Amino acid sequence: MTPVLNVLVVEDDPMFSLVLTTLLRKDGYRVVGPVDNGPDALTLFGDHSVDLILMDVNIRGSLDGIETASRLLAQRAVPLIYLTGQTDRLTLDRAKATFPAGYLVKPFSNESVRVAIELAIQNFARQQRPTPATVPPLASGAEALPPDSDGSAANRETILQIENHLFIRQNYQFLKVRLADILFIEADNNYIVLQTTTQKFALRMPLASALERIQYDKLVRVHRSFVVNVTNMDSFSETEISMGKHLIPIGKNYKSEFLRSFHYL
Repeated sequence: MTPVLNVLVVEDDPMFSLVLTTLLRKDGYRVVGPVDNGPDALTLFGDHSVDLILMDVNIRGSLDGIETASRLLAQRAVPLIYLTGQTDRLTLDRAKATFPAGYLVKPFSNESVRVAIELAIQNFARQQRPTPATVPPLASGAEALPPDSDGSAANRETILQIENHLFIRQNYQFLKVRLADILFIEADNNYIVLQTTTQKFALRMPLASALERIQYDKLVRVHRSFVVNVTNMDSFSETEISMGKHLIPIGKNYKSEFLRSFHYL
């Protein structure tokens, strides 16, 4: 079973807390909490692998949501979305100082929560990417991300990377995949198939676009249509790689690159 995102919910209004937790669980996320105060939020954050924080600005106790968020992020950086009915300049300035990935003004709809989560993860993942100057250029003939039906560039990314995990969007939720669990990625016309140790994802994007999004030096191109995680190989020969029940061909033009990868193991 592929892990889902763990979302810490800090909200002191019982109605909003119920609405949020019900929606998150319906969409397949795992809710940490909910809690209504800063000390409990700090405890849960330390005890659980939290991937996203939904934080009410006004919560119970001496620590408000902004101060609580600041202390949480000092421990570990994760995407943060504030929930509030306040839009005054002082509150906004204090909130901005913690660099949130999103801001939801109450009352909010189910769809606005979904969009805020998607954008928060996307924005946070982009912050983790190398700067343009350090990103290697596309190889000759590489394809760009396919356009949407209206002809515009695709604006809803399906693969995002945060540290050593991928977050793959499936309908309303993001599924969390460890980079180390990837077996191989296969190109199939306008799709790719990303195979992990436990699950397979079919995603509509060219292989070149997927490799732009995934920064992991253990992924090595071994064929025009295949990229493998060399740490998960069982064996290999002159012509193919064995990974469990999967046999991956080695293309002649990629054999040297494949063999060079062993210098990094």
